Amino acid sequence: MTTRRTSEPRALTSWRVLLVVVAAVVATVLAGIVALQQEIKSRTLDSAVNGVVILSSLVIDRSLTLNDITENLHPDNHARLDADVVLLQQRGQVLGLMMWSLADGRLVYADPDHQGVGGLSASRRAAGRENRPTAVPAVDERTAQQVLEVNYPYDANGDGRVDALAVALLPRQGVDRSIEQSTRMLYAGAAFVFLVALGGVLQVRRRQIAQDHAAVHDWLTGLGNRERLRRTGTPAIESASATRPLALLLLDLNGFKGINDSLGHQAGDQLLIEVANRLREVCGKDGTPIRLGGDEFAVLLPKAGVEPAMTIGRSMRAAVRRPVLIDEVAVAVDASIGVAHAPADGTDLSILLHCADVAMYRAKKAGGGVLAYDPAWANEDAATPSDLPDLRRALAEDRLELRYRPLRDEAGRIDMLEAVPYWRYFRHGLQPATDFLAAARYTPMMRSLTSWVLHTAATDCAVWRAAGYPLDLLVHLPAPAAGDPELPGLLDEATRATGLPASALRPDFGASPGTGAALPAPEVPARLAADDLTIRPDNREVVPL
Repeated sequence: MTTRRTSEPRALTSWRVLLVVVAAVVATVLAGIVALQQEIKSRTLDSAVNGVVILSSLVIDRSLTLNDITENLHPDNHARLDADVVLLQQRGQVLGLMMWSLADGRLVYADPDHQGVGGLSASRRAAGRENRPTAVPAVDERTAQQVLEVNYPYDANGDGRVDALAVALLPRQGVDRSIEQSTRMLYAGAAFVFLVALGGVLQVRRRQIAQDHAAVHDWLTGLGNRERLRRTGTPAIESASATRPLALLLLDLNGFKGINDSLGHQAGDQLLIEVANRLREVCGKDGTPIRLGGDEFAVLLPKAGVEPAMTIGRSMRAAVRRPVLIDEVAVAVDASIGVAHAPADGTDLSILLHCADVAMYRAKKAGGGVLAYDPAWANEDAATPSDLPDLRRALAEDRLELRYRPLRDEAGRIDMLEAVPYWRYFRHGLQPATDFLAAARYTPMMRSLTSWVLHTAATDCAVWRAAGYPLDLLVHLPAPAAGDPELPGLLDEATRATGLPASALRPDFGASPGTGAALPAPEVPARLAADDLTIRPDNREVVPL
């Protein structure tokens, strides 16, 4: 049976969605253009109709009577109409004027250029019955010129009955020019709107691409982050086989904490950037380098067996060990690298990370180097991924505990306490964090564990401060927690809930700096008293009595 692969999540808006958005904008703009064109055309024709209404008031009403329509047009009236129409023709305002009696269809009047138009046609008779002026494009039969024909039902005596139909032929140049100018402005506005919309869509797309890039890349080094490892690693591990294995390398820097503490965080950042560049150079196109957090890195190597992965691991270590010049100071670190393979060591990303983590810590205990995971180690590990359900129940049932180890300065004075989580496990007894967190460090449970550690440490610290011991706590957290974007919020929530200043809890993601036994919280004040120590509240120094 084949395993169904989960596809990598796409960006929030793909090019297909953007194409649909642009198409919708274009369709909306075009529909708006068509609607506005019709509105412009309608208003222009209405303007022409209003012009004919004015023409009727100034010319026809002055020269025509009801008798002229029902009987014969009086010669004097005919002459006055001719004179007015000819004047309007000379001005280019009218091309022709004709009138028919609706009663018998007889031609009542035609200007000198249209004497042979004949009787009233059926279409014009229908226009006269509409009892409202209409304007339609037409062709002048005499000149074959494109004109605007305005049909105006004419009431000669104002009794509400249409007596005649007046037809005025108007030049189309002015109407067409008005429509053309308005259309050009319309298209220009539409083009502007389209460009603005397209620019907005592209801007949104650019921002979403940037957000998606930030979601899967480390802000400091530019390498992929844990989310990138999840997206890339999950399908790659699922497709790995015995003939096409996949290797996962986990790298931790040896000596980074000392450089970071002595030269400052800026120097530490420069060192991490240089290490990332060297890992990128060693991997080339064969692997995907990832920064998990702090000074911990991972490299995903598809199609890499044991020997090729070990060879690349040695090359990575050699590259990391080369001195780095920071502020004219040459610094050097070493690397501990653990190697795990799919499907031999596991077919799940969290299990593979755990195996590589186990190998890496074994290499670290040996002073550095490259070490491949050995399945025989599974029986030696205190906690493995199979123990995660028990760990989850222990967290839910509050069966974890925090213990504290005094940390002394160079003068031998206690200046803070280190908080270390422990789990009293029925299978393996009391385990410190370094034993059981390795199994959970790359699972969703890690955030819940981090929250529990911070809140428990803050609660204990608040009790001691209230008793006159205003110590700070160095809270031991696993390296992946350093890359958790919610860590600052968890810290703020823990200190606010207990009334502590933000500086009271100091997360630490490296190896434990303390030595000696870690004490349960209730035994801490007694230990301070037994060591003849008191705390001066004004400067928070621990001094001998």
